[in-house]
Amino acid sequence: MSEKGGSEKDKKMFMVSYLAVLLILGAVIGYNVKLIAVRHITAGFEDGRVKTAVSDYDFKKASEALKKLQEENSNPAAQEGGQPPAESEVPEGASCAQ
Repeated sequence: MSEKGGSEKDKKMFMVSYLAVLLILGAVIGYNVKLIAVRHITAGFEDGRVKTAVSDYDFKKASEALKKLQEENSNPAAQEGGQPPAESEVPEGASCAQ
């Protein structure tokens, strides 16, 4: 009759059927995982592209205003009456909050 361990043909048939079942099971599980992932992960066609932002901010006007402000702040004579403060008006060692 048959041997206890089975013949080589039976072992080979078992391995082929085992691998076929694994393949089918993997395909089913993979398909279901993909269906679940599609609901939660959304990647559109345009997602990888960088969109150029249109800005209404004029940098030339801002840089001109900044230069003008720096010129005004760098020249103390132009700020108060056209003359820098005298040395006697500048307190030494005293607190400004009197």
